[in-house]
Amino acid sequence: MIAHPSLLQLPADLELLKKVTPEIPMLFVTCTTDQQYPPEAQKTGDDILGNGSMEGEGYKRVFYEGCSHGFAVRGDKSDPKVKFGKEDAFKQTIEW
Repeated sequence: MIAHPSLLQLPADLELLKKVTPEIPMLFVTCTTDQQYPPEAQKTGDDILGNGSMEGEGYKRVFYEGCSHGFAVRGDKSDPKVKFGKEDAFKQTIEW
């Protein structure tokens, strides 16, 4: 599981990750505002790992609208979107 992907070299690191899927399945939990893995990088990840979608063999990305980097760890639970993202990211991780 990858929460808040950071410091990735795109697309090289994603191409390396692709070599290990589906043997090592990957879950990415992503959000609206993330300087480390912004929406355009998320799209690149989907294109490489998910064959153009948010799901591929051994790859799944869950997107949390209205959240920002750090939401799954230190999110403000008084914000309903962040509270949902934090709780659902945990649930997604357990189920993955």
